[in-house]
Amino acid sequence: MKKLLAAVAILGLMFSYVLAADEVADPEAARGNVFGHEAKYRAATLAEAKSTVNRWLEKAGVAEDLRKKVADLWKGDMADPNGTRLLQRLGETFALVDTKAKQIVDVTTKSHDRKDLPSLAWLTDEKLDTLARDNLRLLVGRWLCQEKLYDESIAVLKDVKPENVIDPASLLFYRSVAYHRLLVKKEGLESIHTLLDDVGDSPRRYTELASLMEQDLKALKDGSLDDISRRMEDVERRLGLSRAGKVVRKKEDDIVKMLDVLIDDLEKQCQQCQGSGSGQGNTPRNQSGVAGGTGPGNVNPRTAKGEGWGTLPAKDRQEALQQLGKDFPAHYRAAIEQYFRRIADDKKP
Repeated sequence: MKKLLAAVAILGLMFSYVLAADEVADPEAARGNVFGHEAKYRAATLAEAKSTVNRWLEKAGVAEDLRKKVADLWKGDMADPNGTRLLQRLGETFALVDTKAKQIVDVTTKSHDRKDLPSLAWLTDEKLDTLARDNLRLLVGRWLCQEKLYDESIAVLKDVKPENVIDPASLLFYRSVAYHRLLVKKEGLESIHTLLDDVGDSPRRYTELASLMEQDLKALKDGSLDDISRRMEDVERRLGLSRAGKVVRKKEDDIVKMLDVLIDDLEKQCQQCQGSGSGQGNTPRNQSGVAGGTGPGNVNPRTAKGEGWGTLPAKDRQEALQQLGKDFPAHYRAAIEQYFRRIADDKKP
């Protein structure tokens, strides 16, 4: 699991590339699987990209001087015309023609102040040319995902159709990453399946990581400690982005409720163990009890919610953590304590 989480954690730092398919010696090499099924999606070739851009310039009625700049931009052959580079070149083309597109392209070329994002509302206008609208959305949605702004990335990418973009593998990959990081199982698995089943030229690292994400989402059980731990990580990420509004508070409340359920279950198990072990005289002490205590060791975790955890007496905190730690590894106890301390600190005036 640690290896899996480590692999997923570096997704936001990776820059993708998709192999061009303009020259395929063996026609079968372009097919999506061993049964000869034709791949539904693939990256555009350099020749296809140039032809599409020329048609777009003609349709948009772009002035001659700008068309010359675009022609210079696409002049000659690219050494490695993979999907990512073609997408970037396409973005630069739109930036030459449209000032709003230039703002977006400029943002995606560097790590930017997340509080100063340009308006993206105009990219939802259905009247916009599909080529410019959807490929700019892919460009900025990919960047948002790399910047760990997963909610914003999904908002931009969720309705983009793979057939409308120059690099469908990147669209599906980054959309899958964002869904995976936010634990959105249904949409995440759908996006992953499309990437693995319907794209004929996905880079191996895309497919390998997508397979890991698929296994991870399928195995993730709602309300499990693993699920809760990841939700904590998501809250930490949001707080690190200076997000402490209603959405974060709702997520914090949901986490505490899930912990309540977990601890309640543990308490019931403890009581059953103690009941079945009564009257056995020299039987070793049931581990569910708190060492040195006079009661059965049942802890009311509701006193450990965010606003009170950081100020609880050390004995009470230890009892709550001990109750949590009976059936789970120690690093979960440390993570839970750190999480509640963080919430308490954030709520201080």
